[in-house]
Amino acid sequence: MHPTFRTILPPAAYPFRIRYRQPLVALGSCFAEHIGRKLRERKFELLLNPFGILYNPAVMADNLERLARADAPFGKQDLTHQQGLWFSWQHHGRFADAEPDRLLDRLNREAAVTREVLARAEVVLLTLGTAHVFRHRQTGRVVANCHKAPAATFERQLLTFDETTRHLRRIVSALRQLHHNPDALHLLWSVSPVRHLRDGLVANQRSKATLLLATHTLTDSDAHCHYFPACELVLDDLRDYRFMEADMAHPNELARRYVWQWFCEVLLDPEALPLMQQVEKIRAAVAHRPLHPGTPAHQQFIRDTLHRIAQLQNQHPWLDFSEEMRSIESQNTD
Repeated sequence: MHPTFRTILPPAAYPFRIRYRQPLVALGSCFAEHIGRKLRERKFELLLNPFGILYNPAVMADNLERLARADAPFGKQDLTHQQGLWFSWQHHGRFADAEPDRLLDRLNREAAVTREVLARAEVVLLTLGTAHVFRHRQTGRVVANCHKAPAATFERQLLTFDETTRHLRRIVSALRQLHHNPDALHLLWSVSPVRHLRDGLVANQRSKATLLLATHTLTDSDAHCHYFPACELVLDDLRDYRFMEADMAHPNELARRYVWQWFCEVLLDPEALPLMQQVEKIRAAVAHRPLHPGTPAHQQFIRDTLHRIAQLQNQHPWLDFSEEMRSIESQNTD
């Protein structure tokens, strides 16, 4: 008898599958970024974190409710100036800008696009990172990012189970309000496996437990809300520090690949897999960096790759390989 050294999480069944040309949105923390990038790289139609990375459910609910109020654009009263940059407490730091008008234009354009995509999205992936929040003392609002402001600017809190559950229901309500046909919308919830070690091991476990219990309370009571076990795949199925980065907090490439494979097995439409594999091969070819790009062999490789892209686009005219074509044509010396 062969010993078993892991507690393997068996594949789950979901009442929907993710397909090509299906509007998708990914919101939340690092896991949303990881899965969202994987899907976008493979040419699925996905809008990824239009507010930037969001870690807690309170600010996610605030932002989505604001989107649902179409008459509430961002104005200068929503911005803060610090160390030469303007930013919004409701957005990630990647939105900071030296010019307030330029930042507001970007925030409102992003909001308009997000509103339009959420109106027709069939699947929204939502990943919760922590139940710990930072509340801005002056405004009383939970912030998305501290933007390196002094610690005294905020009051740090751990959301209770009831508070977390209320924020999750606010998110669901806002998404359905934004959607043209709420009955067609599926919400896929997950809790990030990234450990917030700065909180301490006990506080991190309390935070994750709060998120897990609130999420399952929601998914158990709502047929259009579903749970993806990202946290359990890394922390229970793999359950070994060899699957973590050197910081002992983030899953490493091997762990991320395992979660992605599990995601594909249970959530991707089988009919999408052949096309996805062709896209992956083209992207691998484009990513190849030769030692001698000027050789006839490599120039032939470029022509062959461009021909494969053209063939695939002829079969699927909606595919966009403009980025890949620019990259590989930059290597062309003919």
